[in-house]
Amino acid sequence: MKKDRSADLELLFNPNSIALIGASNDPGKWGHRILDSIVGGGYRGNVYPVNPRTNTVLGMAAYPGIGSVPGTVDVALVCTPARDTLEVVRECAAAGARFAIVIPAGYGEVGESGLEAERFLVEAAGNCRLMGPNTMGIMSTPSSLYAYMSLARPRPGGVALVSQSGNIGTQILGRGEKDGIGFSYFASSGNEADLSMEHYLSYFAGDERTSVVLAYIEGFKDARGFLDSARKVTRRKPLVAYKAGRTSAGARAARSHCGAMATSDDISDGGFSQVGIVRARTTEEILDLAKAFSSLPLPRGPRVGIISWGGGWGVVGADMCQETGFEVAPLDDGTLEALDRLLPSYWSGGNPIDLVGSLDLDCHLQCMEMLMASDSIDSVVALGTISGFPDFQEHDERFLERSIELTGQYGKPVMLVKMFEGYHSEFIHSRGSLVFSSPERAISALWRMYEYYLFRQALPP
Repeated sequence: MKKDRSADLELLFNPNSIALIGASNDPGKWGHRILDSIVGGGYRGNVYPVNPRTNTVLGMAAYPGIGSVPGTVDVALVCTPARDTLEVVRECAAAGARFAIVIPAGYGEVGESGLEAERFLVEAAGNCRLMGPNTMGIMSTPSSLYAYMSLARPRPGGVALVSQSGNIGTQILGRGEKDGIGFSYFASSGNEADLSMEHYLSYFAGDERTSVVLAYIEGFKDARGFLDSARKVTRRKPLVAYKAGRTSAGARAARSHCGAMATSDDISDGGFSQVGIVRARTTEEILDLAKAFSSLPLPRGPRVGIISWGGGWGVVGADMCQETGFEVAPLDDGTLEALDRLLPSYWSGGNPIDLVGSLDLDCHLQCMEMLMASDSIDSVVALGTISGFPDFQEHDERFLERSIELTGQYGKPVMLVKMFEGYHSEFIHSRGSLVFSSPERAISALWRMYEYYLFRQALPP
């Protein structure tokens, strides 16, 4: 039975009620860990633990089956053993559940018999839409819903993530939490027996709470459908994708992981470029791009101004800019004259601006503002002005705060590179998505933003 390709996922990500089938008091079971995560995350809807062998789970009344749950169930989380899943899905359909998230593995990733079992699941579900099987679950910060086993609790924000790997997906959430990236939604799409990558992308494309979309992909079940949905996203907001299974060894691993059929890497590159997908080449880069796109305006030209606390990083930054395609732009006469009045006579005399080790915060900020105000500069990269030294924490926080203000005032991106990891500042952590760990990573992310800007400019009205 082939279902309609379209699906309204609003109640999947923002449900009014959840039934967890296979809820358990055993901390070693997924049915315990996921329920604990839902309750501990502050979800405000109705939660119904389902377990026929106990009366209470985590202090809540338990029900013998989903059919005995009072009221309508928007989302059923299925944490029962795989051998019981088919019958449980039939019960979800009979009870009128709108969505079933099937956690167990042992389906399409194990071969033809598993694919047949997936087809039976989809048929048994009827009008109930299936996520998975072989999924980690979902997250929705607008609903304070953490329906997965991960301990990650990223701050609310505009980045949505869909991942065919639950493991990779929750690691991205955890590392994003550390980097101060704010997330709206996470979907572990699993084997995609019913709902697939294109359904999630289509939902995120139209969701006003989401400004950037990330995707971890091992293969495509409907490559044309994927590209059509990706195009809906990229016309409105950035879509950053990490495509794994690029080699023959990776393709074999993808088939055994989530049953995905990998495509040629050249084909993926061509399709991604055609519809404006920004392709991340490493798992670090997908986070760098999430930080940049979610926090900064797009650069509207190739001219970069560089400020460096010391000369060496200025050289590295200039090399990286020219190698990627940026122009290390000459400074206009007015900016040069103002800098001559401000800096020592032995300053670099041009772009990059070498602050020659000055500790004067006002000087740093004035140089930043001159570059941001200049009509000959489209983007600014500041290297080492966020020092990371404990004695300079107040300096660093003020510089970051002013950088954010100038970004809003002039509509230009400013990439900050931290010199040293010497302390933890909650202020910097909460706004740290402007701060990068090296000139190479900052400038690479800036270039990918500029490529996406050029793609958007080339679109028909």
